[in-house]
Amino acid sequence: MTASELPPTMQEFNEITAVIFGKLFERFPVARKVSPDEVATVLGLADIRQQMPSGLLFKEAFASTMDWLISEEFIRALGPLRSDGVVLTTKGMAAMNIVPPSLSRPLGSELADASKQASTESGKTKIAELMGSFFGSFMGSFTKKIAG
Repeated sequence: MTASELPPTMQEFNEITAVIFGKLFERFPVARKVSPDEVATVLGLADIRQQMPSGLLFKEAFASTMDWLISEEFIRALGPLRSDGVVLTTKGMAAMNIVPPSLSRPLGSELADASKQASTESGKTKIAELMGSFFGSFMGSFTKKIAG
């Protein structure tokens, strides 16, 4: 499934997740604050109250993405607020170190680079491709573990 075939909410989730993972990967293992303002700026948005193509406000999409990443244990929030003191978990790091055949570097490095250009169309396309590889590889290995 290409980026243009994904529902808008999934595209937005992928873009937000890529920026979060990229920021956390750059600082791992040190926890860092991930603010919605910071992520919105990286994605080229003027305001967290900006409406996304899905109809959600960015701040809603960001909060939902953070909640999902925390509940699925890809990241851990160490502070009183979900965006304070966030760090990648072992599960998140394991997924980020998968090197699909199409990549020459770990996924985390690719995401960190792609998130720096997330406000451009080519950056968004790269994020969609990387996140597709990430979730495809992760779900494939998860399915094998359950089946085995």
